[in-house]
Amino acid sequence: MNNYQNQNKWYNCTVFITYVICNKKGVNMSSKNHNYDASNITYLEGLEHVRKRPGMYIGSTSKSGLHHMVWEIVDNSVDECMAGFADKIFITITENNQIIVEDNGRGIPVGTHEKFGISALEVVLTKLNAGGKFESNAYKVSGGLHGVGASVVNALSKSLKAWIKRDGNIYYAEFANGGKVVKHTEIIGQYHGSETGTKIQFEPDYTIMEKLPFDKELIADHAKQIAYLNKGLFVSLKDHRDNSYQEYQYHNGIVDYINELNKGYIHLTNVLYASGEYSYKHEITGNDVLIGVEVASQYLTDLYRPNLITYTNNISTHEGGTHLSGFYDAIMRLINNYAIDKGYIKNENEKFTRDDLVEGLVAVISIKHPEPQFEGQTKGKLGSKDARKAVNDVYSEVLERFLNENPDVDKKNNWKSNFSKKK
Repeated sequence: MNNYQNQNKWYNCTVFITYVICNKKGVNMSSKNHNYDASNITYLEGLEHVRKRPGMYIGSTSKSGLHHMVWEIVDNSVDECMAGFADKIFITITENNQIIVEDNGRGIPVGTHEKFGISALEVVLTKLNAGGKFESNAYKVSGGLHGVGASVVNALSKSLKAWIKRDGNIYYAEFANGGKVVKHTEIIGQYHGSETGTKIQFEPDYTIMEKLPFDKELIADHAKQIAYLNKGLFVSLKDHRDNSYQEYQYHNGIVDYINELNKGYIHLTNVLYASGEYSYKHEITGNDVLIGVEVASQYLTDLYRPNLITYTNNISTHEGGTHLSGFYDAIMRLINNYAIDKGYIKNENEKFTRDDLVEGLVAVISIKHPEPQFEGQTKGKLGSKDARKAVNDVYSEVLERFLNENPDVDKKNNWKSNFSKKK
């Protein structure tokens, strides 16, 4: 029997078994539609796909997904801050559980888009992957994980309204029921002065999202975090439901963050702060790539574990990653070299381990990367190899200078005592 006959035999057998099973279950196979053609293939385009599969874009339709909608709009405002065009973000929770996010950035462009024939504002709010963060000349570094924020929020909203201040005009556009245009972009007023900005107001669509009140404390924590990570950025939160108001601004950035984390503890050292840029050539394009690095660290006497917090483009990387590895590389190399110079270590087997050196250490590591690569479904771990060397280089310079200028630092940190215990 040749291969064709063998395959045909199994095919006929399968058809027969299927026929018998269906007859036993009372299924009338002749009544089935056998016209399986192109008309049977369903394609969900753009925002329709978001509404059908929201979990693919915001993770869930429960509390975390609901608040992810807020983060996506806020992230767009933070992008303007990181690009150097905004320094204020105002977040409001209305009495009827809507969200308003306003910034003093450049304002989303409103000119007619060449490809789509509608305003750029409407493109940003109704087309996936259409934001300015996809153009390298618009943003060098961008927050958010997927870059589809505003349009996804529109897709999952019962109502979304946008006001743009640019060129002395106030522009307005309105959408409803998943991004359908209610009012195309139009001028609704003029103003004098040079101020610009974007204001977005949205109400989630509770036929898709779970109907829950926005969590003020959760939003406040997020607002506080982005203020810490973007030195000098002013962020406010107004909640009309209880008439509360909070504002955040940290002129020392992550140094203020460390001081807040370590409040109430006994400090072994002052806060060590490192900031700089790491440059390299992109292996494919050959273009110069810049990675911004900030690290703040401090040893405590009454903390017996490490507290190491990492971020990439304002995103919490709670599983660590290559930027954290670069931090480890720096402290292990430099402090072990320091211990060798002091005579604490005689050979390789006696070197301090990572666990030895991070006990009681609190650090915040924040990088700004133009093309970050994340690992895992939750995007909680940074995988970009270049980030490791970036953090290592920037932090090493400051840590080495600190060790050279503080010859008695070993007494404070008790490394010699720890080493003796190891032996």
